[in-house]
Amino acid sequence: MSAKVANQAYSMKTRDKKVRGFTLIEVMVVVAIIATLVSVGLTSLFKARRTAAEKTCIGNLMQLELPRPLQDALDAAGMSYALYDRVPENPSLTSVEAGLQHFRSQGC
Repeated sequence: MSAKVANQAYSMKTRDKKVRGFTLIEVMVVVAIIATLVSVGLTSLFKARRTAAEKTCIGNLMQLELPRPLQDALDAAGMSYALYDRVPENPSLTSVEAGLQHFRSQGC
């Protein structure tokens, strides 16, 4: 067997055994797909977080406003019963009104 034929045989054997790697375009496509999925996921996560904050705010405001009709009914009947404590810093405000101001100042 001549050297040329031996080299060709060796070259064919090694060519079959070579592990084919990924091309640059394949890697870039995979990275683009992953980036798209991450951006969609983060967008929905931020939207869910914003919605949860809004629901919490609405719940807090509802809890503060819930006893107000009872207080109004007691006042109309001439019964003085303080459902709301007065705020020491501003005696004209009840704790509910102060709480409402606090929540509204935070963007609720």
